[in-house]
Amino acid sequence: MSAMSDYFRVQSERLQFDDKKERVLRNAYNAGTGVLYTYWDPQAKTGLYADEMRRTPITGDIACEVLDVENVYFGDPTNDDVQAQPFIIVANRQTVDSVRREAKANGVADEEIARITADDSTEYMAGELGANGDKNGVAKVTVLTKFYKEWNTTGTAYTVKAVKVTDKVTVRPPWDTGLHRYPFAVYLWERRRNCAYGDSEVTYLIPNQIAINRMITASVWAVMVMGMPIMVVDGDAVTGPVTNEPGQIITVNGVEGDVRQVAGFLNPPQFSPAFSDNVEQMIAQTLTQSGANNAALGDIRPDNASAIIAVREAATMPLTMQKNRFYTFVEDVARIWADYWIAHYGRRALKVVEENGTWYMPFDGERYRDLLITTRIDVGTSNLWSEAQSIATLDNLFDRKVLDVSQYLSRLPRGTVPNLEGLMRELKERPVTEEVLLNE
Repeated sequence: MSAMSDYFRVQSERLQFDDKKERVLRNAYNAGTGVLYTYWDPQAKTGLYADEMRRTPITGDIACEVLDVENVYFGDPTNDDVQAQPFIIVANRQTVDSVRREAKANGVADEEIARITADDSTEYMAGELGANGDKNGVAKVTVLTKFYKEWNTTGTAYTVKAVKVTDKVTVRPPWDTGLHRYPFAVYLWERRRNCAYGDSEVTYLIPNQIAINRMITASVWAVMVMGMPIMVVDGDAVTGPVTNEPGQIITVNGVEGDVRQVAGFLNPPQFSPAFSDNVEQMIAQTLTQSGANNAALGDIRPDNASAIIAVREAATMPLTMQKNRFYTFVEDVARIWADYWIAHYGRRALKVVEENGTWYMPFDGERYRDLLITTRIDVGTSNLWSEAQSIATLDNLFDRKVLDVSQYLSRLPRGTVPNLEGLMRELKERPVTEEVLLNE
């Protein structure tokens, strides 16, 4: 299990898991629900071979995709437990040629393959180009993939199966995925009672944003009216066009007396200077209640590490529940990946990267069929202060003789000292002088 934990880090780098997590978080923040789908890619290259002569390459590995929640349909939308769903359907748009190739690889008859044609059923598809993904001339078809549980006759065990279809053709008949879990990890930004979908942060920010927009619009309008007030013109005396441009000459006809009575400006209403303060106060309160203070936004001077930590803890308090749910989401991903490894890897070597270096552990999935896999996420805090603060802390420790030269140099931020490895090697190879011996 320890080696599989190290292998999880290797797979995370290969699949760019950090990027996937960021996209899931962004989808959950905007739409309320983020979904990560893990599937088996039989064409993935592993760099491993089944024989010592390196003639039989091992292919096939897991792959991940971030799905829009609008394209994921839960069988029971009143249940927020993904693994308790009776079925899950995923809709996506694929090119007609790729779907035909997949159908041919799955043994579909030629007359059925010919029925796979482009369609325009995109009204429920998400994404900026989901409304019409065929504008560029690429023929696409909507493909539905259904995952469901098939129980045995006694109802004591089940296996997850799947089927892939279009509106006319079964692209891939029902097949056994070999999994014991649905390959979907779901992250909800805000839970909703008796609902499989979550609420987004944007939902609660919309009223504040509307109020802020109205206040800013009123402020801009007031400044424009004060700088360019509305002109009132006597239409009987002024027959030519009036553009209100500086230096314009207005022709006046049949006016006796003061011509300034023909045209004038309306005095705008008085604008309170506290109006702008109210806008700034509302923006600041909205950011604070959302946990987006100066420490979270990076608008803080990194002078005092203790103060920065205190501000960061205060900033993350409103997001504690979201953080805990995100840790659970990553744990679900780890369980799904381990389920795939046991079900599909068979006999192969797992690449493990640890402190002692890189090595390959022999792995046989059949041996771990009945293994109860547990996952736990270890979370460490990140540094919000700059490299200058880190160097200043190291200088203080070095001046107090808490660190020696080797310890001090090895802990400097990367790139601070040119050719640091060479300098460390030269210090180790330097002969011991008499002065050092006398000091000892």
